[in-house]
Amino acid sequence: MSWQTIVKENNIDANEVYSSKLFGSLRIDAECYQQKYLGIDFLLSKKSTKPLGEYAKITDGDHSKFPEDQKEDVRYLRSKDIKNYFLVDNDPVFVSKEYFNKQKRSHIFGENILISIMGNVGDITITPKDFDTCIANRAVCILKNININPYFLFAYLISDVANLNIERLKTGGVQERINLEILQTLPIPISQDENLNKKIEDFVVSAHKVNEQSKKSLSEAEQMLLKEINLEGYKASDEGVAVRNFSEALADNRFDAEYWQPDYDVILDTLSVYKKGVSTIGDEFKQIKNNFKKDKEKEYNYIEIGDVNVSTGEVEHNSVIGAELPANAKIKFGKRQLITSKVRPNRGATAILDNHEGYIGSGAFTVLTEQESINLETLMVYLKTQPIRELLLRYNTGTSYPVITDADVLKLPIPLIDKSVQKKISELVSVSATERQEAKMLLEKAKRAVEIFVEKDEKEAIAFINK
Repeated sequence: MSWQTIVKENNIDANEVYSSKLFGSLRIDAECYQQKYLGIDFLLSKKSTKPLGEYAKITDGDHSKFPEDQKEDVRYLRSKDIKNYFLVDNDPVFVSKEYFNKQKRSHIFGENILISIMGNVGDITITPKDFDTCIANRAVCILKNININPYFLFAYLISDVANLNIERLKTGGVQERINLEILQTLPIPISQDENLNKKIEDFVVSAHKVNEQSKKSLSEAEQMLLKEINLEGYKASDEGVAVRNFSEALADNRFDAEYWQPDYDVILDTLSVYKKGVSTIGDEFKQIKNNFKKDKEKEYNYIEIGDVNVSTGEVEHNSVIGAELPANAKIKFGKRQLITSKVRPNRGATAILDNHEGYIGSGAFTVLTEQESINLETLMVYLKTQPIRELLLRYNTGTSYPVITDADVLKLPIPLIDKSVQKKISELVSVSATERQEAKMLLEKAKRAVEIFVEKDEKEAIAFINK
């Protein structure tokens, strides 16, 4: 009996590949030759391609241990700083100029392409032309000295075609990674049509500009709120001593020094004298408590803490069968609600759910709906400000990482923000969201144009762009 007959009779997914057609660095594992990958090989076989290593210098970031206690002069990128094809600015880290100057191999300039090769493997972005030079750690691959249109190359690398091939390049089990030597072999089709290249470049450049404007809109909302509550320009002090009466510690049932840090007094005292008065989150918003019972056979859209983009407040989700939902899947979301994480609350994992009715969420979220006094946009911006994120750490009871409770969130003081200020904040949050969507659409158009070029030709790709 032939192997072809065995495969057919047992419904086995098997493919025959000539040794001359082996992928990457002569991979011979069966996973690398699944039908979905061979379909990509067939598409690319119709194009003139060269390996990525012929179009760019490929290196990675700093291999040294991150240097602590340095001057914060130059941005130091990590794989988690690449998200949805852009760099995110939440939780940035920096190194001194002296350290930066010693790591010339890992310098990142304008119009370089960055690929996450550890951690969130496959996340990609391109730096704008006027990018401030920085460095990255070893989890980031850097494509520099690119000798073709870098924006076309970026658009191809985020395409579905390239994504499948990058998926093939991954090695490792629990901790996936991509080796630079193998990445060098990634086949790249290049368009000779300068008109197409320029149009794709325009889309990508515009997307980055609009995304930056989105960040500015959100930052403007935050600065407006901080100014309104007199916390603009707040900086943590170096004061490390606080004196308290025993009765105060007894009343709060907290006897640890961390709870009584002087910085918390500064924040709370400032909030307490707001001109319109102060309330608590629990008094101004309604909490949605655990209300979900799963059906093991049903598929759910599930949101966990890692699905919240702490920089923008955007939310992703995963489709999960009820039987595979984690034990902490406890909340069914309704119309227009705010979620904020009780795990590492200082990260600012807070978001507004506008179109997620029926989705399921982790019990590690506190879920709130607005009533009358304060809108959700103002609450979201409030919880994302640096002073309030710092204040949330006061209630931490965790050891490995900070954890707070629903009660801690609900008792948090919140000023009764002037209605006119709330309206402006809400408008800025809405504008920021619209700008983010526009940036995504621009990138999607560039990405799809490249895919049409690969699937068909330049003429069809330009026709798509001009529609």
